[in-house]
Amino acid sequence: MSFHPAVKPLMQPVRPAMVLHHLGQIALILAVLFAVPLAFAAATGDWELARRILLAALLPAMALGACARIRPSDRPLQANEALVITALTFIVAAALMTYPLTVEGLSPLDAWFESVSGVTTTGLSLVANPELRSDAFLFTRAWMQWFGGLGIVVLSLALAFGRTEDMRRLADAGADEDSLALGTRIHARRAFTIYVLLTVAGLMLVLATDLPPFDALIHTLAAISTGGFGGVSDSLAGFGRGAHFALFAVSLLGALPLFVYFRAWRSGAVSPGSDPELRALIIAVALVTVLLWWLGGCRRWTRCSKPAPPRPRPDSRRWI
Repeated sequence: MSFHPAVKPLMQPVRPAMVLHHLGQIALILAVLFAVPLAFAAATGDWELARRILLAALLPAMALGACARIRPSDRPLQANEALVITALTFIVAAALMTYPLTVEGLSPLDAWFESVSGVTTTGLSLVANPELRSDAFLFTRAWMQWFGGLGIVVLSLALAFGRTEDMRRLADAGADEDSLALGTRIHARRAFTIYVLLTVAGLMLVLATDLPPFDALIHTLAAISTGGFGGVSDSLAGFGRGAHFALFAVSLLGALPLFVYFRAWRSGAVSPGSDPELRALIIAVALVTVLLWWLGGCRRWTRCSKPAPPRPRPDSRRWI
């Protein structure tokens, strides 16, 4: 029985040592990422969430990072191994953050759903009345979407070290074809830099509206990752029109292929005709905008110009 040449690389046996070695390297990156919500929870006095992140996420990620010391085969990483590592990365990241998310009363299954939704930037949520949850909990969800939006694999490529051919295999499994054009690791670092700059610029834009600083932060992290976790039950409906436009602009910036920005900086303006993703995004935004306007959503939107009153919090602590 003959197979297509593209399928044959996937039929090779996966080497456990190779998978564990690279998964251990990515686990160390995850430990660094988990340290951010841990520090935020400690700074805001949410010691229970901080304890859970430390014991159930950061320390296990560091323990898994010991697998990076496993000496893999001298042969380069195979395509099927790269796919396995990429899939396991998202599974491990979501699994490690499941127990910390139960701090606000979620069942383990609901917390697992919330965690998967976060790291995959799906944005679906089972959290009722998020405005009554702690600031640290809301920041943790938003932060998971932020690093999931860039892609854990791409972020690891930007920060970690490894053999060039192995990094190229991982990038091929975890990023689109365009992200391989200039060399895997350099290109990943450029993507990371652009993503951070877009996040900072987006935060400055949203801060200029009527949103409080914390709300601006968590909604910017959700918008730039095109995720969607919000901090209130009615999503953006209670925000002013300025916040609507600002968050829409940030979401649109995050939806563009990151390397469109690099090409624009290097070569000037990028024509939509030269990039099929950019062209498709513009068409989709135009069609949805016309549809919403036709349905009357935009007319109702114009009535939401008054700032929302301050929302109740479970306590009076504010980190800003």
